[in-house]
Amino acid sequence: MTTKLYPALLIVLFSAALTHAQVNVTGAVSINGNYPTLGGPSGFLQALELGPDQTGTNITVTITGNIPAEPGAALLYGRNWNSLKIIPSGNRTITSTGEGA
Repeated sequence: MTTKLYPALLIVLFSAALTHAQVNVTGAVSINGNYPTLGGPSGFLQALELGPDQTGTNITVTITGNIPAEPGAALLYGRNWNSLKIIPSGNRTITSTGEGA
């Protein structure tokens, strides 16, 4: 009986992971991947700020899902990338819950 639970549990966990990854990053040195938000904790901008230098890269950030509660303000500090594009995949909404929203 317990062996039947494992596939169901994996499906639930995989679905939960996909639900929370609304930001996809490509073209960076080592911070490529999926993130739950742009500027929140564990978000793309935090990885960009804390990650390695991005000299010469052309980073593309694709918003793949609506972000209903983007926390706080986001600041971009120059990290020597060539370009940084943030684009939606379809019609997307980003709602801020931070100060100045």
